[in-house]
Amino acid sequence: MNRYLNGRRKNSQQGMVLVIALILLLLITLLGVSSARMSTLDVQVAGNTIFSGLVFQGAESGLGKIADDRDLFNVDVAATNRGVVNTVPATHFLPVETVTGGAQLIQQGTIELERKDKGLHLPNSSLFEYQIFRSVAQSNLTSTSARDVHTEGRALPIAPP
Repeated sequence: MNRYLNGRRKNSQQGMVLVIALILLLLITLLGVSSARMSTLDVQVAGNTIFSGLVFQGAESGLGKIADDRDLFNVDVAATNRGVVNTVPATHFLPVETVTGGAQLIQQGTIELERKDKGLHLPNSSLFEYQIFRSVAQSNLTSTSARDVHTEGRALPIAPP
């Protein structure tokens, strides 16, 4: 039998194409798996950004609801409790809001009287007293770990007797 074809051995290159094809297939598979993982991570980051924005806006909204300049009822209640923390009922002042996917944005708020103080005595004016309040609103999104807390201070003058 003739083992040589045109001066070369016939079977010297058998199987190399298969090995190279398997190596290329392995590289392409690794590239596909890594890009799928990166895509999943990007989706998670985008979702967490949305959740963070929701709880941020929820806390800001809650702070506005419990410490509204036009309606000082909650501050008056905190003032009459003389330093006891006044928890604003979540069902009345801070409603639970349902967002996309059935998750609920839960807001809670408190107003507390921090202290009473006397203002500076200015020339041609009388000494005035004021109360300092702290309003705290927090919100969290159910089925996630997203939560945020916002605090606001406020000083209101005490009317002279």
